[in-house]
Amino acid sequence: MRPVCLTRELFHSRIETRLLTRRVILISECWEWTHYRNEKGYGIIRIGGKNGWTERVHRVAFALWNGPLDEGVIVLH
Repeated sequence: MRPVCLTRELFHSRIETRLLTRRVILISECWEWTHYRNEKGYGIIRIGGKNGWTERVHRVAFALWNGPLDEGVIVLH
């Protein structure tokens, strides 16, 4: 079940490693996701294993490195 608020505590320790190893840094310094994408082209990552949920990578990155992220808050990338 997808939580209402994304917090660092929701992610196991491997999430940060997965984020850092499944991207390339472009000359513009943007991070381009090199793994799974949704139908709109946004990077996605599964959280919590088979019984978990899929989340957009830029939202997970924000919650990991900037703090809690409530559902409905827009994260521009």
